[in-house]
Amino acid sequence: SADHQPQDFVGRAVDISGGVAIVGADGDDDIAEDAGAAFIFQREAPGSWFQRAALLPSQAGPKDAAGWSVAIDGQVAVVGAPGRATHATSGGAATIFVEQAGEWIEALDVEPPSAVAFNFFGESVACAAGPGGVAEGALVAVGAWGDGPLGGLNQSVSIYRLEDGAWDLDDRFTGDDTD
Repeated sequence: SADHQPQDFVGRAVDISGGVAIVGADGDDDIAEDAGAAFIFQREAPGSWFQRAALLPSQAGPKDAAGWSVAIDGQVAVVGAPGRATHATSGGAATIFVEQAGEWIEALDVEPPSAVAFNFFGESVACAAGPGGVAEGALVAVGAWGDGPLGGLNQSVSIYRLEDGAWDLDDRFTGDDTD
């Protein structure tokens, strides 16, 4: 943001899709102390980028660390907030944004499917836009590295899909599902 401070940690997480970049700032204080944010930058010309949008999750609160992880593809962006106190301390969350008519709109705020403390859901995120870069058919993956009792080491990934205008949990797998 224009008023950034060194403790905002601008750039801790970044991703790019075509001429659009998303930049995480998990220490941003615009909403609350260390609530975090992400920023969309667009390329105008070689060597010329401008801030197009600030992505501030509506549910953000102190110490959420939104922007710890970010991803963008076409008209879909996701912002991880592993510090959010959802079900318990640092349960985590992720917020999905979609671009509609040139504006980035919050589409869905997702919390971990399992209600455990120190889940850190949103520690990592990824997304793939639907065919042609549009939101419909998009997939979003949200990782949690503490998905076990009291932040145990049973990591998980939850996959969400946008189909017929609704976001749903498409699948979830854990470290136990790997060889």
